[in-house]
Amino acid sequence: MRLAVLKDLQAEIDGVAAELRDSCKVGIRANIEGSMRLGIEDGIGQFEAMQAPDFKDLTDVSRNALVKRTFATIDRAAVDFLANYQLQLLGDVTTELASGIHKTITAGVLSGKSIPEVAREIGRVIEDKEAFRKAGKTVFKTAQQRATLIARTETLRAHNEGRKVFYRQVGVTKVQWLTAHDERTCPICRPLDGKVFQIDEVGSVLHPCCRCTLTAVSE
Repeated sequence: MRLAVLKDLQAEIDGVAAELRDSCKVGIRANIEGSMRLGIEDGIGQFEAMQAPDFKDLTDVSRNALVKRTFATIDRAAVDFLANYQLQLLGDVTTELASGIHKTITAGVLSGKSIPEVAREIGRVIEDKEAFRKAGKTVFKTAQQRATLIARTETLRAHNEGRKVFYRQVGVTKVQWLTAHDERTCPICRPLDGKVFQIDEVGSVLHPCCRCTLTAVSE
C-alpha cells in the first residue's frame, strides 16, 4: 500500500516538473529576445556616444525604429537555438530535481515516515507549485544555484549576440573584449581584456557566469 502511494506521489511530482518545464519555454524565449534587443540598444548607444555620423542626432522615435529594424534582421533560427539551448540546460537541472525528490521520498518512507510527513519535508509539492520550486533546501540548493547560473549566462550571451547583430548591420568587422575589472574577474577572461578580434571569430561568453562584453572597434 505504501509503495503504491509512493509511486502515485512520484508520478504527481513528475507531472508538476513537466508542467514547469513547459511553462518555462515561453519565458525563456521572451528573455532571450529582450536581451538581444537590449544588446542592440547598447550598440546604438555606443555609436551615439561616439558622435558617429547618422547616430549623433537620433531622436527617440528614430532610435526605436532602428532597434526594431535591426531586430527584424535576426535569424529566427538563431533565437530558437539560444532558447532551446537554455531550455536543454535547465531541463538537465529539472531532471536532477525530480531525482533528488524521489530519493528524499524513498528515504523518508523507508525510515518509517508517513507520506504526509515526507510531503511536508519537501515543501508540499503536490498542492503548491511555488513551494515545489523552493522545496527541500538540501535537495534543491545546488540545482537552484545552477539554474540561476544558467539563466545569467544565457542572458548575457543573448545580449552580446544582439550587439553583434547591430555591429554587423553597420559594417563593424572587429570587436574589443572588455572584462568587468574587479576582484571577481576570472583568470580565463582577464588576459583577454582589451584584445581585438574579428567579429565572426569571437564568442559571446567564455564560461558559465561570464560577465564580459564586446564593443565595436572603429577602423
